[in-house]
Amino acid sequence: MAHFIIWDMSSKADGVWKNVEASDPRAAAEKICTQQLLTVGSPENVLLRVRALDNPNLPVTVFYGEKKGQAARDMKQREKFSVTLQAAE
Repeated sequence: MAHFIIWDMSSKADGVWKNVEASDPRAAAEKICTQQLLTVGSPENVLLRVRALDNPNLPVTVFYGEKKGQAARDMKQREKFSVTLQAAE
């Protein structure tokens, strides 16, 4: 098993750091987040960033999906603010 550090932004606006042992980045992400994880998406839909601690030369793996809780509320607030700014221009 390898060691991974995960920045979980699925339900908390500022994210939570967690350490996990797993066989690969996807398995580590699935231990933290039970919802469907996508490997492509937009920056505002980033759920998890996974980095291998045993091999720092490996790139960070990013997973995307639908946010929930405080993270979803903050995202909606940013969308409202963006629409307001566009309307003002």
